[in-house]
Amino acid sequence: MYLTIGETARRCGCSVQSLRHYQALGLLQPAGYTAGGQRLYDAAGLQRAHFIRAARAMGFGLSGIGEMLTLSDAPDADCEQVRTLARAQLRETEKRMRELRSLQAALKQLVGACSGGSAADCRILAAMNDADPSA
Repeated sequence: MYLTIGETARRCGCSVQSLRHYQALGLLQPAGYTAGGQRLYDAAGLQRAHFIRAARAMGFGLSGIGEMLTLSDAPDADCEQVRTLARAQLRETEKRMRELRSLQAALKQLVGACSGGSAADCRILAAMNDADPSA
């Protein structure tokens, strides 16, 4: 079974451009090409595209995904390397969550301080105007 790039993209929930980008980075290779030069993917290529999408959904960057794919292609490789990558991603996710909670608290405070009225008296707009652009 061979799938066109469009069908592969549809099945793994990404764009054709993403698949082309993954190929350019060496993360994904088509199984072949049609006579017209269109990329064709087999079941292994589709599975690899799903892997990339799943890792992206967990926040992994493309370089980390490349490392994991390399390890996945070497079944005797030490899983500790994958665990190290996952731990680093977990720490980054926890950091982003702390930042988002801080942002949430700041926005709640702004919304709570806004009593409506005219834009000239809007505390939310005033806070944005007073914000330090270098922060």
